[in-house]
Amino acid sequence: MALLRQLASFSHRWRATGVVPLSALGTPLVPPPPSLGGGVSPSPSSLFGRSPLVRPAAAALSTALLLPPVAFVGLGAMGLPMANRLAAAGVRLRVYDESPAAVGAFFDSLPPLSAAAGGRVTAVEKLEELFPLSSERPHAPAGVGGSGGDPLTTPPPIALITMLPSTAAVAATLHALAPRAPVGAVLIDMSTIPPAESRALAARVAAVMGGGDDGGGSGGRVHVLDAPVSGGTAAAAAGTLTIIVGGASDSVAAVTPLLSIMGRPVHVGACGAGQVVKAANNLVLGASMAAVAEATALAAAAGVPPVTTAGVLATSSGRCWAGDVYHPAPGVVAGAPAGRGYTGGFRVELMRKDLGIAQGMGTARGGKTPTPMADAAAAVYRQMSEGGGQGKDFSGVFQYVYRGTKGDNRSGAGA
Repeated sequence: MALLRQLASFSHRWRATGVVPLSALGTPLVPPPPSLGGGVSPSPSSLFGRSPLVRPAAAALSTALLLPPVAFVGLGAMGLPMANRLAAAGVRLRVYDESPAAVGAFFDSLPPLSAAAGGRVTAVEKLEELFPLSSERPHAPAGVGGSGGDPLTTPPPIALITMLPSTAAVAATLHALAPRAPVGAVLIDMSTIPPAESRALAARVAAVMGGGDDGGGSGGRVHVLDAPVSGGTAAAAAGTLTIIVGGASDSVAAVTPLLSIMGRPVHVGACGAGQVVKAANNLVLGASMAAVAEATALAAAAGVPPVTTAGVLATSSGRCWAGDVYHPAPGVVAGAPAGRGYTGGFRVELMRKDLGIAQGMGTARGGKTPTPMADAAAAVYRQMSEGGGQGKDFSGVFQYVYRGTKGDNRSGAGA
């Protein structure tokens, strides 16, 4: 519990002070090598060396620098901007992705060397290097250990964040890292996976670590939280995600300052409850997006442009997030994936996965909770995938199912 108490102490100090003077940290910040100046990022292959990428800090730093090191696994469409938020806030971060290109893209995404990029960020080549065992960590010369970047000579992280596309990927990561994690570490899975599988993984970690699971994800030696997110890539970049957390209350409280850098954490119950609520949210999202697309296409076919229909829906009882923020018709909402060919958003395959989770929740209860809406929405997105929309944002249902046009929808009748 020592590390959890340390996190809790940081949490208390974070709430009390808000900002930490540089002098309070007690650890000098090393300026970056000249070759990394001017915001130029190293190549992916060079990121895996033992030398860290060091970012300078301002005289007054954000509360992130109160936090111990954090390990982050998964630098995809969501993980990249989330890790970017942590790095820019000053969190000492170690990152891993099985794709060197993803790691390179992450470093390219970091802000130029400035006061805003206050943390130290290191990429590791092997997953296990995120939590090196004491036997793998060479003795550091005086004044080196604990000061910054080498994952083999600095204290191990006491928090691990995973943002991965499947249960299998999460399971493999936890299987590799849980036995190596320091006592009291908090493992935070921010992926979206079935609730039953999330609970099973937490129980497995507890068994491996030799502690009893109390149903809250606390296995004695390590603490497991499920913390899936909602808001999409734009919210991830802005730090405004809704973070839906399941797990033991003390563990959640301890990591609240860390999660708050990426968005608004909401504790919804015991281990697995975060995944339950996330599945419920995405059932509503998938169904409402399909409904907005269908209504928009019907109106357009009858001669009313999508932008006109959207304006009415925005002030009527049909108002919803899918229409206000993520409208499926091009030319209605600036910045929505519809305006860029349905790229760079939430892929239809992921929506189908999430709807499948909701359907599975109904089946797991012996069919006592029917899922006709999830079934109908899943069928619509399957049709989208089979109709040429593979790999596209799920709002592409407007184009690939309802055959909306990709032209300017502000005038005329066509969709």
